[in-house]
Amino acid sequence: MRFTPKQLQSSLIKFFFGFIFFSVISFPIKLMGQYDGDLEIAGKNYLNRKPLKNTEIRVTSDSITISEFNTKDKNTFKITLAYGKDYDIYLINPNCQTMFFRVLAKNISENIKNKSTGYSLNIPFFPKNGNIIDTLRFEKPFHQVIFDGKSNFVDDTEYMKNFIKNIFLPLDTNNLVNPNAPKPVETKKTKELSVLVGKLTLDDEQQTILSNKTITVLNKKAETIATCQTNTLGIFVIQNADMSEVNGLSLNLSDAENPFNKKIRLSNSNSELAGLSINSNQKHYFINKDGKNVLDKIIDNDYGYKISGKLVAINGNDKKIASGKNVYLLDDKNAIIQKTKTNLLGNFLFRKIIDGFRYTIAYDSADVVNNYSINLFSVRDKFISKLDSCLNKQFRYSFTSNSSGSIKPMIMNDTDLKMDVYGKLCGDYKNNPLSDFTVYILNDKSIKIDSCITNSNGIFTFKRLPFTKDLTINTANKSGIEKPLRTCLVFDSQDNLIKSIGFAKDQTLNYKPLPIELSKLNDLYFDDSWLQVADGKSSNYDQKTIIENIGFEYNKADLQVHSQLTLDKIVLVMQKISNLSIELGAHSDSKGSDARNLKLSDQRANSAKDYLISKGIDVKRILAKGYGESKLINHCANGVECSEEEHAANRRLEFKLIINK
Repeated sequence: MRFTPKQLQSSLIKFFFGFIFFSVISFPIKLMGQYDGDLEIAGKNYLNRKPLKNTEIRVTSDSITISEFNTKDKNTFKITLAYGKDYDIYLINPNCQTMFFRVLAKNISENIKNKSTGYSLNIPFFPKNGNIIDTLRFEKPFHQVIFDGKSNFVDDTEYMKNFIKNIFLPLDTNNLVNPNAPKPVETKKTKELSVLVGKLTLDDEQQTILSNKTITVLNKKAETIATCQTNTLGIFVIQNADMSEVNGLSLNLSDAENPFNKKIRLSNSNSELAGLSINSNQKHYFINKDGKNVLDKIIDNDYGYKISGKLVAINGNDKKIASGKNVYLLDDKNAIIQKTKTNLLGNFLFRKIIDGFRYTIAYDSADVVNNYSINLFSVRDKFISKLDSCLNKQFRYSFTSNSSGSIKPMIMNDTDLKMDVYGKLCGDYKNNPLSDFTVYILNDKSIKIDSCITNSNGIFTFKRLPFTKDLTINTANKSGIEKPLRTCLVFDSQDNLIKSIGFAKDQTLNYKPLPIELSKLNDLYFDDSWLQVADGKSSNYDQKTIIENIGFEYNKADLQVHSQLTLDKIVLVMQKISNLSIELGAHSDSKGSDARNLKLSDQRANSAKDYLISKGIDVKRILAKGYGESKLINHCANGVECSEEEHAANRRLEFKLIINK
């Protein structure tokens, strides 16, 4: 049977409308407090009329992820939404076009605010690269759920009709006239797709980070072809960018976000300036023009997030930091792709997390004490998730990588990181270590940042270097070599051969590791001052002061859970360094009376002191004192108008380290 182009498109439209069948379900009214009602959405996923399983469901509101889960071996899902917000529900499946629908539940009538209602829908998915479907249309919601003004949530049929009108690409009539005719041989140039990675800040003295901002990708006709968001670090990632089509980026800022209408700095993944924005009335552009390809400077096809977290075993009020334990990163097939160990503070780091992929963090169940659960926190003590119950002798947490998803607090800025570099040099064969060699580390700008001398086993070690993506290892022969060498062998910390390099005549080595080689030679970690104290010579830190922003509820002195975690790492360091004492000073902001702030800060200092004592630290090693608002670190004194963030900077605990001789 043959179809005309119009008949074919008409049949597809009928398929789409016929498949999205919605029904409204009413639930009994709950006798609860004001605004206790909610909306339950039930959905079923299909591809080509067959159930579609293993779909990621992500619920967001105001660009903030509220929850995310996977349907696993089912094609159904249920979501309960609170009234008073609008929601975007994303449907992500590796085999299909990513789509989302919008639920407008912000403005509802009084007679439904304490009532639970329901709404169900069947969702047809589409191929990623359909020949009929215009995939760019899915940058907008494919459907909207609206309140009917009375008591139910219903389809926005007008929106649906307009969406359908534009979803289908123009049909190629040539192949429909004579389907049996031989098709001409076509030669298509393979598109070279790139990954664009940029960081946006205001061009002001502070280089204010522009976090959670929407970036619009423009083609040569200034049409929108994609959108993305910056994360909390101001970083955005655009996957699969066709640079023959991409011609610019744009974003809008409000007067409150940019009161002095400053230009925006676009930096690449190495924090190098790529360009400044062209701005007009708070609309900012980065455009390839006049031979200056600004966007080419932010291409980084090897980019991946670095995520760092902390593992803590918890049983009621008892907490144990998981120090020195194995942690694994699994792919979507549960294969181990990275393995590391937690440090003294329970921190771990995984590198090269690709946007949009499914990962799992796993922890050996043999390392778990009975009746304790394993909880995942960020390195700044923000709770992420409890690891699921044991599977294959592991506790696990699965996530889909996204800079605005659940891992957002775990994403590391390169400036937050330090690295240790470790290697071994041998001449011609493994049993010929090159001892007494001076080894220099050069950064990506060929500047020497440190040096050391190889020991009798040819081993060189560098501690706490600033993180750099590229470095060079350079050597000079200090002792002289009796026999000429043909090659220098470079080994990692596990004695695995990394590189065999021809030796120059003057017996020097100039080795720039490839990214995969460098990852085997360096150890990355979050730069925590307490870790530095624990790993260094204690005498180097006498009289050093470490500031912690340990939060308290307003007008209270009780420690919160995340504050206890911060104090737990101090306990670990004091247990390791037996001659370390601390002078603990609590400081307040200027809000409230001077006398009240002095008393409150003294109570908070003693709360922290009591907690350290409860963990086994001798009371003689802790001196606690409250300073009130007498030592503000900014201009926010009495009568000065300041933001909440500026006031918060003054609410702090300071730990002065004292090394007992």
